[in-house]
Amino acid sequence: MQASGCYPDASLKPSPFLRPCSGNKLRDAKVDLVDWCKAQPDAIPAVGAPAPGLQLPALPPARRRRCTLPSESQRQPSPFFARATQHCDVFGDDPATKYVVCMFPRVDRGFFLSDRDWTCYRRNYFQVSCTFSLLGSSAPQTGGGAKPRTCVVVDNGIPRTVSHFLIGISAQVSSSDRGVELVQHTPKRDKGPQITPQPQPVRPSDSLGSGAHDINASAAVCFERLQFKTATANNGKRRAAQQYYALEVELLAACDDGHCVAVATSTSSPIVVRGRSPGHYADTTRRRNASSSLSSGTLTAGTAPSLPPTLDPVQAS
Repeated sequence: MQASGCYPDASLKPSPFLRPCSGNKLRDAKVDLVDWCKAQPDAIPAVGAPAPGLQLPALPPARRRRCTLPSESQRQPSPFFARATQHCDVFGDDPATKYVVCMFPRVDRGFFLSDRDWTCYRRNYFQVSCTFSLLGSSAPQTGGGAKPRTCVVVDNGIPRTVSHFLIGISAQVSSSDRGVELVQHTPKRDKGPQITPQPQPVRPSDSLGSGAHDINASAAVCFERLQFKTATANNGKRRAAQQYYALEVELLAACDDGHCVAVATSTSSPIVVRGRSPGHYADTTRRRNASSSLSSGTLTAGTAPSLPPTLDPVQAS
């Protein structure tokens, strides 16, 4: 398409106020504009000032939006493990040195939140790891050949020298002393032996009380491939009380005289253990929502509630 004048496309009509001009005329127009600006400096508004004769509308006052903070239970779920409870006093080689036991258990996998309850499936593996610290007033001895410190636990008023520490794991019915069996699987993919998880040696992570350290012990204990042997009762039933389990991580002190003393424990939040597949609980949720719609009268027109099949006389007998 052939260009017309200074415009590349003939279909584009030039404005009547703009006319194509040659280079000389454009240069002369620039000179005239500069001379006009110098002759009338007041006609040019300052930078940022409104144009003459332009009335700016007043802006409405900013409206504050009220922000309602969610409650503590809505912001974050309850922690999985509670703060450790110390059951006996722990001293160093100096009776004035008293240690405070801190446990740090955590669940690495296997659990999720459902209806604000910690939940897992019985057939799925879960994993729990734990470390602990002895917080005292004196620093540990270090350096070549220094004699390690000694830990003493007071068991029912009897001081016992600690040989090494152990961490074990167990389960029980929540708010009850009835135990629940845990099983631990081997690393092999095939169906191997199932054992009850045994306490494992561990040393404090802060190196205090070093006399109770086992050279072969690590600072962390990990229980892998764990399963609950049974599921909780009344899962998803609205007319029956939901049963809960709880995990308990326990710090033990193996003493020189052969006694094993429970030093501290940390108990988990209530746990729901499902025994069926996820699809079963998804169907249960849908049926529950449907029954809620029927009870609230939100059934849409043209639909009828499904009735249970009637039994014939042979089946009823």
